[in-house]
Amino acid sequence: MGINRKIKVLILVAVIVGAMELATMPSTLASDHDTFTLSVKGYYIGLTVDRDSWNVNHGVQVEVPSTYYTNSESNIFTANTTIISVNVDVKLQITTDGATWHAATSGNGPGPNTYKLSESINQWTSKVQIVTAPATIIKSNMAPGTQTFDLRMDTPTSSTTGSEQTITLTVSVIAH
Repeated sequence: MGINRKIKVLILVAVIVGAMELATMPSTLASDHDTFTLSVKGYYIGLTVDRDSWNVNHGVQVEVPSTYYTNSESNIFTANTTIISVNVDVKLQITTDGATWHAATSGNGPGPNTYKLSESINQWTSKVQIVTAPATIIKSNMAPGTQTFDLRMDTPTSSTTGSEQTITLTVSVIAH
């Protein structure tokens, strides 16, 4: 069962339970029945991202220290929220760090065995650092549509590993 279907089912169950609770409440009028109107407006949210991976430096070993890598213009990510019925905040969060390398804390640069991941929605006119917690809002109050974003990874200043490092970046939306 898809997430959108689960949300719709949960909303329907909540409406039914709420209506049943209202129906069993004692009447406050002198007659033996009450009349009331129950109005419910549901919404749905959904998100797709056009690519599910970024092979930094196209799979070629990256240089350490002090080198950064960004997506090429043709490889930017697109978050698609055209399937929603409300405005949303689009968020990014590192949910799994590399086995040896770890994300820098917000506002800090890379360090030994520590990389820095940044994001931009405006071709690097401004950027936001992405960390493990909390999730970082990259677009606030976004109406249904699409939002492109680019990533930049700054490599550690030094490394004690020669093995491949992989992180997981999670994109999410929260109804506004």
